[in-house]
Amino acid sequence: MHLICRSALLITCLIGLGGPGCASETEETTAVDPSVAAVEVGPDGGELVGTEENGFAGVKLVIPPGALSDTITVSFEDTLDETPLPALAENVGRHVRILPEGTKLAKPAQLTLPTDRLLRMAFENPDDDCKVWAREGEGWVKKEPIATDEAGLTVEISAFTTAQAGVHLTPKLPSCFPDCMLGPIVEPEAPCVSSVGYCVTPVRQPSISFPPSIHNSATVVGDQLYYVMVFGAEVAAVKFSIYGDSDSVKFNSFRPPSFTFRRVDVTAAGSVWAPSAAGTVKFRTDALPQVFDSNVNVQGLVVTGATDNDVTWVSRSATGSPNTFTARTATLTNALFTVPNSSATARSFGAGRFFVVGVGQTADAGGACLGSITPAVENCSTSLDTTPLGGQPAGVSAVGATEAAIATPGFATVKKVAVLGPTGRGAPLRVYTPPNAVGKMAYGDDGSIYAINTTRAEIMILAPNGGISTLALSTASASSPEYQAMLPRDIFNIPGKNELFLIVQGNPIAGGTTNQFFRIRKP
Repeated sequence: MHLICRSALLITCLIGLGGPGCASETEETTAVDPSVAAVEVGPDGGELVGTEENGFAGVKLVIPPGALSDTITVSFEDTLDETPLPALAENVGRHVRILPEGTKLAKPAQLTLPTDRLLRMAFENPDDDCKVWAREGEGWVKKEPIATDEAGLTVEISAFTTAQAGVHLTPKLPSCFPDCMLGPIVEPEAPCVSSVGYCVTPVRQPSISFPPSIHNSATVVGDQLYYVMVFGAEVAAVKFSIYGDSDSVKFNSFRPPSFTFRRVDVTAAGSVWAPSAAGTVKFRTDALPQVFDSNVNVQGLVVTGATDNDVTWVSRSATGSPNTFTARTATLTNALFTVPNSSATARSFGAGRFFVVGVGQTADAGGACLGSITPAVENCSTSLDTTPLGGQPAGVSAVGATEAAIATPGFATVKKVAVLGPTGRGAPLRVYTPPNAVGKMAYGDDGSIYAINTTRAEIMILAPNGGISTLALSTASASSPEYQAMLPRDIFNIPGKNELFLIVQGNPIAGGTTNQFFRIRKP
């Protein structure tokens, strides 16, 4: 990157008249190293552009002439600031710290941040409704964008700080209101007695405090909740017993190359594997964390067998087009496939198999395929099938014992859920038209799909026979703290228990938040 000269000064230099702002013939312009997210900027202004090589693709800072009085080194730093966002604000992108932090600008700079398509799937907000939250004082200040598109947004900032892209939720009453099936709140020690077929049971708070972003990395394996959180300048995986059989367990921590983590998975060997924007991390309690493929942005991860050698992650290919993805293990590249969009996610689907969803926003931009992982063998099609959703984009996914489901993303105009059979190809087994957009979903032990909408305190139940019903989590006023505390963030099956585990918004209170974990039980 080169510093920007005013046109009059540039002309003066070119015709050889010299002047205080012109470089002499002996001075050299330092070339920008694309692998380093740093540059010197002075009173003439300049810009810092993030790249795939320096780990900040999509991030850009433009500093106008006159904003700085002295020449300084400006850089980007990856971070994760777990200071809670304001009520109803939700993160949809990485945290970026601009250094030197606290530097004041005489004129506002323009900061562009990317949005994470995999996080955006959960929310109804359109792209032009995204915001930026910047750290100021003890909290966050909302910055309205001056430009937006499906890749990200641009705002003006008057000081160097930490910033993140996000959306602001607008709570809505359950779609069944006022004739709702309301699940009664039943304490853990009490039996579930309910005329509506479900009880809502609070789960105790973990002994290790959990972060506001827990739903970005959380997963349930057996009756344990696993997630990644920040401890000072380091991160670690945490295991929490849903039924309170033991205290939370913290795995060994380290400072990662990236603080952007996606949904984790766990092997029978007890390792927690976490996909991130800078590789796949293996967490253990008896060894230091290991990082694999630290130069790639990992989109999703699956456990295809019982050992640590049976973990496969999906990432953008280091070579080829931006839509080329690779399925890898720690020792082997197994599959190469393309998707009609630059994001994809993956889930386990039985022994040795994986389920890939290409994330899109427009028709024919996203779909799904199933593949098998064995050495040097793969049967995931080179083109993901978009027909199950009628050509609409895919976004949200869930897997059952013998089938998988994909849904249009939260912001899609058409709301569909399609169920795919064991091959993942051809006509879907079932297609649902739910009353609201699906933010997250999970299969229950009964074969039903339990789907949530992040702006409504409800669970949509998609039965195997094609029926749809709604379980309300609250019928209070949509503007009340009671209702907003029950807005769902994520939902998981607790296998073999005929129960589901629900993470909800909660509300800030002195010393923490209201209860954010619940079990959805049947009588």
